[in-house]
Amino acid sequence: LKRHPLLIILAIYFAASLTTLWSWDHYKSHPMTGDEPHYLVMAQGFLTSGSLEQSQPYAYEFNNRKIVKEGLAPKDTVPSIYNSHTFLGAHGLYNYHNLGFPLILAIPFLIAGVAGAKLILILLGALAVMLTWKVSGVYTADKMVRFFTTLVSSVSSVVILGANQIYPDLLAGIFCLLGIYWFLTIH
Repeated sequence: LKRHPLLIILAIYFAASLTTLWSWDHYKSHPMTGDEPHYLVMAQGFLTSGSLEQSQPYAYEFNNRKIVKEGLAPKDTVPSIYNSHTFLGAHGLYNYHNLGFPLILAIPFLIAGVAGAKLILILLGALAVMLTWKVSGVYTADKMVRFFTTLVSSVSSVVILGANQIYPDLLAGIFCLLGIYWFLTIH
């Protein structure tokens, strides 16, 4: 505990996050909802069509159900603003979600599908653990105090559950925490 406290916290974080991922997947207790599948439809669209236009990616998902097994819409449904997270632009349908997050998910999604997207988010969530450790070091040099404050915040439901969902919130929090750390340490 005294030699490598951050590694112990990271091990606990990964164990909790991966157990949650496995449990949700194995017991089908937490299906993708809300914006989650739409971020992956965008990622899939970048990979298959190389375009920001979303008609083709939604049509593919409606027919093949690679992301949502139950389907976002009945097969052979024509994508529209009423059955997708899109708006009508001059050259077709465009997703109203940000572009950066689906770009982060694209390669892991290509390699391992939905599981790959979730695994990369768990991996990136570890940055929250490391930044919390760094911020705690600004306030105290006592490794036991740092260990327990970082551990408590790192295994909170916000971090563990957030790392297992396909939402940009945890990544946004990491960027905010990075800014706070930078602000606290500039001289």
